[in-house]
Amino acid sequence: HTAASEEERLRIESLGTCFVESCPGSFELSAFSARPTELEALLDARERLLVQVARATNPFVALGVNPADLKDGKGAIRKIFRKRSLLVHPDKVSDELRPRAMATFAKLEAAASAVEAMLAIDVPAAELLASVDAARDSGRLAADPAIAARLLGVEEHCEAKAIKKVVENNFHRPLSRLQTACPRDV
Repeated sequence: HTAASEEERLRIESLGTCFVESCPGSFELSAFSARPTELEALLDARERLLVQVARATNPFVALGVNPADLKDGKGAIRKIFRKRSLLVHPDKVSDELRPRAMATFAKLEAAASAVEAMLAIDVPAAELLASVDAARDSGRLAADPAIAARLLGVEEHCEAKAIKKVVENNFHRPLSRLQTACPRDV
């Protein structure tokens, strides 16, 4: 899918889908968040945050949190949101950045709400989802069976029946609880 205009791209990105510029003026859907090396190349902190949030494929990346950060609870998430939102708040940016800032702020706010809702339901399940999202977003999950096995908690070459049982017990049950609050993110 491509975006026909800048307004359409910003609207779609604020809803959680990310586009990347494939060539000047042409945007395409991306399956992965912005890579750390891409973000490090951006010298301006505001621009780095605008790109990180716009390209985020899950709420954890949008907020810049990892599974360990979730142990500190909803208060820590709200604090992270406040700190990050100051950089991209639509009232604190120039007129030329305002449309991007509005989309970024909306996505950042939605991410904070989603993560807080997950934590209110089940902290270990939220940590599990953050771990799965991080592994998937890195691109290594599909490429490296050892990483997938480690994440599942099984031996690398175990039988499909054993994997199915582990997935049902360790993933489906906990993550299904989160789906009630955040169906788009689980």
